Amino acid sequence: MARHHSDLGAPATVSVWLGDFRTEFALDEYMRGQFSADFGFEYDPGASPEACAQADSISIADLLQGFSQSRRFLDHAVEQAALLGISEASAAVVFYATRYEPDLATTQSAPLRFLGAIELLPRA
Repeated sequence: MARHHSDLGAPATVSVWLGDFRTEFALDEYMRGQFSADFGFEYDPGASPEACAQADSISIADLLQGFSQSRRFLDHAVEQAALLGISEASAAVVFYATRYEPDLATTQSAPLRFLGAIELLPRA
């Protein structure tokens, strides 16, 4: 049975996924459909993540810098991506106040890849 997003709550933490969706529509369709099955947790529409998709792959730093709290997690996300051998992507999904548990994943072939749960830097 899938867990619920509220079970993964963790203040001052973000969980980040990267992938290769070329349109917001395609990413939204995936998030409304297969995402929960692939990653083993359900989320309420009101707790939707922040997400973006664009036509071309760009550096992880450029992709994530438009997220509302990116200055609090960007450097760590770029470091984690480098450790995983990821230098570019065209889509990103960020769940705030969430510590995702990778063992919940049900498939290794999901179109999004979990980057990590990253502690937010304090507000400046």
